[in-house]
Amino acid sequence: MRWLESTHRACVAALLALSTLAGCGAGDPQMVRTGGTGAPKSTSVTVGVIEGLGSIVVNGIRYDETGARVTIDGVPDRPVSELRLGMVVEVRGEIDAALRTGKAESVSASALVIGPVESANAVTGEITVLGQRVEIVPGTALLGASGVAGLGAGTVVAVYGFYDLLAGHIDATRLEVRSPVPAQATIIGRVSAVATGSIQLGALVVDTTAALVNVSGGLAVGRYVEVKGAALGTGLRAASVTGRSEFDPLEGALTEIEGYVTDFAGAGNFRVLGTPVNATNARLAGAGGAIANGAFVEVEGSIVQGVLVATLVEVRAAPLTVAPPTPLTLEGDVTDFVSAASFRVRGQTVDASAAAYTGGTAASLANGRQVQVTGLLEGSVLKATALAFVAPAVPAGTRTIVSGTIDGFLSAQSFYVNGQFTTTNAATAFVGGMASELASGRVVEVDGMLTNGLLTAITVTFKVAPAPTTVSLAGTVTDFVSAASFRVNNQAITTNAQTVYESGTAAQIANGRRLEIEGRLSGGLVTATKIHFADSETSREPAEVEGRITSFVSVSNFKVEGQVVDATSARFSGGRASDLANGLKVHAKGPVVAGVLRATTLEIDR
Repeated sequence: MRWLESTHRACVAALLALSTLAGCGAGDPQMVRTGGTGAPKSTSVTVGVIEGLGSIVVNGIRYDETGARVTIDGVPDRPVSELRLGMVVEVRGEIDAALRTGKAESVSASALVIGPVESANAVTGEITVLGQRVEIVPGTALLGASGVAGLGAGTVVAVYGFYDLLAGHIDATRLEVRSPVPAQATIIGRVSAVATGSIQLGALVVDTTAALVNVSGGLAVGRYVEVKGAALGTGLRAASVTGRSEFDPLEGALTEIEGYVTDFAGAGNFRVLGTPVNATNARLAGAGGAIANGAFVEVEGSIVQGVLVATLVEVRAAPLTVAPPTPLTLEGDVTDFVSAASFRVRGQTVDASAAAYTGGTAASLANGRQVQVTGLLEGSVLKATALAFVAPAVPAGTRTIVSGTIDGFLSAQSFYVNGQFTTTNAATAFVGGMASELASGRVVEVDGMLTNGLLTAITVTFKVAPAPTTVSLAGTVTDFVSAASFRVNNQAITTNAQTVYESGTAAQIANGRRLEIEGRLSGGLVTATKIHFADSETSREPAEVEGRITSFVSVSNFKVEGQVVDATSARFSGGRASDLANGLKVHAKGPVVAGVLRATTLEIDR
């Protein structure tokens, strides 16, 4: 599914460039256009699992999601930073079929069920939520639990994935423990039975007597609906029932979808995500064997009169078998660093203790280092197999500031700070120390000019290094045993009588709670000195926005792509705070707090 042979890519590129698709078995490419480089571009729709972050990767296509409209669980205008590994998303935009890259215009993710766990079986790896059997397999992304054993009855979860109708369960690609508990339970699926005052979705009986029903053609067996309401025992009292499409095809668009085969009547007549597929002239690939009901497939082709005319069908798993886990990628800054076995990138917990390193070593890891990580998910942790340090992308001739620990020190004219090759000269000013005090392990802030990859320091300021045993981290609780024994970001945490609690108490710590922790690291265990409960606040996850400034009031109050930004504490590159004005193109990064992006870095693009 992820790696396509050159012959297929050549075929797809030809499809997009020609006025007819007969040579590869598809229809009229109404959406073809050409980018500035002459590369073929096509309007596209892709449905699949997020396999990478730092530009999202779906079905092997790397999408630039800058400026995309993001909708998560029906809530529009969410920051891109809330997209997570394992979410099943629909991406609409443009792609370059040959390069497998694209530009996303919209990204939408919807959990199939959000509600309380009714039962859990750690042996079979199954739980039941709103009457639906949910299978958790190797590669399922977890948040708030490290496995099925941590999902007790009553725990409210959100499940992303695919319905496997042959097996009679949801194949979970991502499961999140939701805390605080959402106001309503939600289920998306097909109506299996209708009676007076009720409908049924699988084993779930839904009371519709007081529901607002908005379903074209009325409630009937086979309708695909979204139900919201109150979970009552093993039933649901609906507040609303809304009709929706499992997949809404776009005529003429290059389309890639993955899911389980249903209604199979031959290669020219079956369905995936409820969409009719004609694979008569498609190339068949993959280790899963033949196309059949219950096979998990990825289908590529174009929509012709509502039918997905396939050029490629990759069978990833045969019926009633589990597809092998897919290697995942992350690219971004290291945050919440405790050790090589406990840090985060793009909000995902990473354990790189067994990774192969490029461009540095495990000792080079620190908050702020930009890395690219590849690995496999094991519960809530991405176990990295490879980690590469990425040099900061700063244009040549730019005045910039880099802070961090000196690494790879050779002399005052040759050392690294946070991955940036740095030098000093006779004009460099030193604050808080002297050139002779530069050495590996010293913490400095360098303000200088970047030319041909070399940062020439104008000023070097020596900083006081934090005590090596003092750490701070933020993340979601897993493996909860008691307030004295739990994990955050794969890091073991304990508390004692001196631990200070903010916005909560020790009794409120539980799987799925989002905490910000300060503490002391000793023998691989963090003893918390302060715990702040961050659940009720707006996300503090790293976010970023790129575009032109509007509604400028001050450095602490302006908008970019509709997002309010406060750049008071930002590190600027390409200009200064005084340059900010309406119309200026900028790229800001930082956490979103109370709806405001508190920029930690702001790049001015002239």
